[in-house]
Amino acid sequence: MHADSHSDNRPESYFSTSIVTRETGISLRQLYYWETLGIVRPQFQRFGTRMFRRYHQAEVDVIRKTMKYLKEGYHLRGAAKKAKADLQTDLFNDNNGDQ
Repeated sequence: MHADSHSDNRPESYFSTSIVTRETGISLRQLYYWETLGIVRPQFQRFGTRMFRRYHQAEVDVIRKTMKYLKEGYHLRGAAKKAKADLQTDLFNDNNGDQ
């Protein structure tokens, strides 16, 4: 499920809530709660009169890392903050490696 957007020019990937919950193990209720806290911020896509949440690969990565830190004993806000910091560091290191 990981789309590597650094290696080519493919369009960025977005995933539905059902795919995100299945692939990460997060419950739908938990996912929506994290959204209210600002931990994840899905895009909304309209199909007819209905709106659907779509999560970018970066949001999925935050969910995975946050859940990992929760299992290690971090509280939710601390886990999310650490996950986002780790991912920013990873992105920075990836971008500097290309030079």
